[in-house]
Amino acid sequence: MKIVFSIRPISRKAVAKLLHNQQSLQLQSNEKIKALEIELNEVKEDSTKQDTNKVDSFYRDLREDKQQNNSTTNKKGGLLSRFFK
Repeated sequence: MKIVFSIRPISRKAVAKLLHNQQSLQLQSNEKIKALEIELNEVKEDSTKQDTNKVDSFYRDLREDKQQNNSTTNKKGGLLSRFFK
């Protein structure tokens, strides 16, 4: 049994339509990619700001803790006076 395929030539009009459809899809893809890149950059900026705020908050808490420890140490007579009582 022999299978025979017949291949018809594609008209110029059909080729032009296929090319137009391909170009339209490519433009749509490019627009979606640009929109996603913009969204990704916004998310990165927000994440960076949040990380910066967390780090700033951490160091602020450390400074406040240090100040509180220093003030309680000073009320007790200082660090050296504790060792020489």
